[in-house]
Amino acid sequence: MCALLTWNRVIPPEQMRKALCRVMQQHRMLTTQLCLQEGHLMQQENPWVEPAFTWYEAQRFDRQIYEKMLKSPVSLFHAPLWRAILVQAEGKSILMTNLHHLIADGVSIGLLTRCLQAALAGHPLPEPGRSYREFVEEEEAYLSSDLCRVQGAFWKKRLSGLKVCRFPVETAQGGTARRVVLERELPQLNAPLCSFAQEQGISRFAVLFSAFVLAVGLYCHSEDVTVGLVS
Repeated sequence: MCALLTWNRVIPPEQMRKALCRVMQQHRMLTTQLCLQEGHLMQQENPWVEPAFTWYEAQRFDRQIYEKMLKSPVSLFHAPLWRAILVQAEGKSILMTNLHHLIADGVSIGLLTRCLQAALAGHPLPEPGRSYREFVEEEEAYLSSDLCRVQGAFWKKRLSGLKVCRFPVETAQGGTARRVVLERELPQLNAPLCSFAQEQGISRFAVLFSAFVLAVGLYCHSEDVTVGLVS
């Protein structure tokens, strides 16, 4: 999850670092990482993690250069699972962040942005409705509840008999499957995509997800595609 914030003033790097630290102290999900405990994959909260923060001075802001830096691989077993780059150029401060989807979503970005603005201004941070630990405890309680068992049984019966979509894969020497990653940036589609989503009264995610499902159907030569989403 990427975000870009701009201020029409120069913000000292140390002030920005301290503001990021305040946000991390309140939102503990920003200090988490994955770990293995007795063979099980767990999400671990760390007491403290130094923010992955760097800053640069430049004559002009070249977004593509810094985006490449942010997109370098992140190890899920080493916190923090996010990065921030502060660029000072043309009398402005531009903060670019990239958070792994394991710790943030679209709603989180807005909340963290408001908290960072408050921290930079020296104001109290907005109080979260509940802590990350409370959220996890509620999820664990649900997973062991009768309601979860009933709902699980319903969906297993409902989705039984579905065909598994078989993606065509390229094979390397020896007949082993080779994973192929296709990445395309289509900035020219952003404006028409937003306009179409507004006209239809839906989100950009709904439009892109519909296109994804159509693409899966074409690749797999299937008219029926079932995809599960975490809400």
